[in-house]
Amino acid sequence: MPRLHYSQFNHVVKAPDERGWVLFNFATGSLEQLDAVQKNLFDAALSLPVNSPVVRRWRAAGFLSAMDEVSYVRERVRNRVFDIARARSPLPLMLTVCPTARCNFACPYCFQESDDANMTRETQESLVRFVEKRLATGSYNELRVDWFGGEPLLVPGIVEHLSNELIALAERYDVPYKGLVHTNGYLLTQENADMLESCRVTKIIVTVDGDRATHDATRHLKGGSPTYDRIMGNLEVLRTGMTIHVRCNVHANNVGCLDNLRKHVENIASRSGTSMRVVPAAVRENSVSAARGDTTPLVDAESFALVLQDFGEVERSHAFAAADTVCPLVRLNELYVDVRGQIYPSCHVIAGDDAYGLGNVSDEGPLDWDAAAQKLADDFAFPDDQPQCLACKLLPCCYGGCYATRYPTGEARCPELLADPDAYVLSLIDQ
Repeated sequence: MPRLHYSQFNHVVKAPDERGWVLFNFATGSLEQLDAVQKNLFDAALSLPVNSPVVRRWRAAGFLSAMDEVSYVRERVRNRVFDIARARSPLPLMLTVCPTARCNFACPYCFQESDDANMTRETQESLVRFVEKRLATGSYNELRVDWFGGEPLLVPGIVEHLSNELIALAERYDVPYKGLVHTNGYLLTQENADMLESCRVTKIIVTVDGDRATHDATRHLKGGSPTYDRIMGNLEVLRTGMTIHVRCNVHANNVGCLDNLRKHVENIASRSGTSMRVVPAAVRENSVSAARGDTTPLVDAESFALVLQDFGEVERSHAFAAADTVCPLVRLNELYVDVRGQIYPSCHVIAGDDAYGLGNVSDEGPLDWDAAAQKLADDFAFPDDQPQCLACKLLPCCYGGCYATRYPTGEARCPELLADPDAYVLSLIDQ
């Protein structure tokens, strides 16, 4: 019979105000407050009879275990990957589509290699046929399309044509349709916004990197001309029912001016009546920008965690909860289709690397979804190449963190919001 051991995922922290200790398990979410006697008893739990009531209680809560817990978590992740790949329950079909690889900006930290290609009409027709094949399986309860690039508003005609074709498919197969657009905002005219809204786009993500000076230093035209005034001017006059998220790519040079950007955007929103808010995102190291000689200084994890909390972007309770989902890299209901029609897992960093390609929308034969799920589960679903992750008590919360952040270097980076487990656990006893 396997011997009991203390769970790897336990966390014990001393409570303030003579309230003893707090015992928490990051895999099960179990919480227990211990006074001095109970703490001594827990410290001696492995010497107690296995059938004693207190041992049975702690075992049921997950504080004591007789299993290989890492293997259990690994299997849970792999099973989730296969459930999604085989669409055992209805899921949304979520596509990121790049109608063009062209961009009018030259941002130093950009992780994509720009070229002059637009999606051909032949590839567009193949994409529509590919989506129809997926919807015809009856495995999806919604169709969502995220227009990416390049800069998608350089080719509004392609976005409009494909949107109308995909909306017609969604109606034919009786599933809701929803669109989203990522844009640098330079071409976000009222005319383009009206077109997007007619194509059932509900959200536009516009990138603005802080105030005028910090933005124009990183987000300028290819010839070097500034863009801040043009983008903010577009937002000033825009009238739309779509939601605008102003994404700020946070780095060490602009982290101090985010409040100014937030106030500016809030003022525009109040005058225009358009729903707008600022959403921070950290600039990450990537091999493409490094090859171009990018020297954008990165924000440290602690500073960015404070930014996220300040903006209310992610609640810490969600960050520390045992994950019930997996990275988009291994969700085969979420796919990235590039300008050539190549299919990748839905990750902007991995997309374009043919080592991770899943085929092309023009392929006549069916994609072997089980084989694809097996490959993704083996490559991405679990951090078997990261011994520090396998030994970490927070493993059930992040499964090794974002694969894309360790892809360039092979080293894991802990998610920012997992930086202070003591504070999180202590917050639970006051709820």
